[in-house]
Amino acid sequence: MTEWVRLREARKREIGLKKQAAYALLRQRAEAQRLELEKRKQESEEAGRPSRIRLQTLTKLRDEAAEKVQSQLGRQYGYALGLHQSWKVQAETAIEEILGEFHPLLDKVDELWNYERPNDSGTRSAWENQHWRQAEGVMKAAIASYTFMNIKVQDSTIANTLDPDLLARVEHVFRLEDWTAVASLAATFVEDRFRVWAGLNQSAFGVNLMTKILHPDTGVFPLGTATPEREGWHQLGRGFVGACSNVDRHRIQSRDDLRRYAVGVLGTASLLLTQMRYQHGNRFKDE
Repeated sequence: MTEWVRLREARKREIGLKKQAAYALLRQRAEAQRLELEKRKQESEEAGRPSRIRLQTLTKLRDEAAEKVQSQLGRQYGYALGLHQSWKVQAETAIEEILGEFHPLLDKVDELWNYERPNDSGTRSAWENQHWRQAEGVMKAAIASYTFMNIKVQDSTIANTLDPDLLARVEHVFRLEDWTAVASLAATFVEDRFRVWAGLNQSAFGVNLMTKILHPDTGVFPLGTATPEREGWHQLGRGFVGACSNVDRHRIQSRDDLRRYAVGVLGTASLLLTQMRYQHGNRFKDE
């Protein structure tokens, strides 16, 4: 075997080994991707399990109410043994645990069967069926409310009105209904985007950051056209950071209207981001 032949064979073996190594690496990466997808799928299923259980509970109560309307027992004898009271307890407990203790549907459940039943059998049957129909309607409303509360932010009409990057930033806590975190992240996101877009460093933050960016005369990116308008945007930015950002980052709020408050913070944050993109989007230092 000549030297040239030996070199060629050695080169073939080298190429073969490299191909084998490359194929092994590809198989390893494919397996890692497969395992990662399975892990994400499992995590998604685990995360969605509580929601399914809650929805099943509400659906079961709705179906029970619908069944009672059609029940021969309901038409002939009513539910003198207190079956409707048992249903009410279950419904009140489910709505309170799933939708919250201040949900208005709790009052609707409480109004069911809360006055004396008629003595006449025909009237009594119609009376009870009417209440079961109302009970079914209450549970349909509860299911709709819960479905709306758990819809992905991007899949809801909110996505058509608020800043998309802001929505992406808060979606995970929005789905968890962590309203304090929603407000805090929204405020932090506005500060971070404004700082990056203006090319400022981390030493600029809070109301001073808003002044450096939005001041009508000396700001990097003042908003508005006329002086009063510019001053209004300047004060809005300072007020937003001072009233919302500082509060929500430094303490956990406890209030009955926290969800409405968080959505309000989202709206104000989106307004500032939208106006900044509209006026100065082509001048940002970094997107």
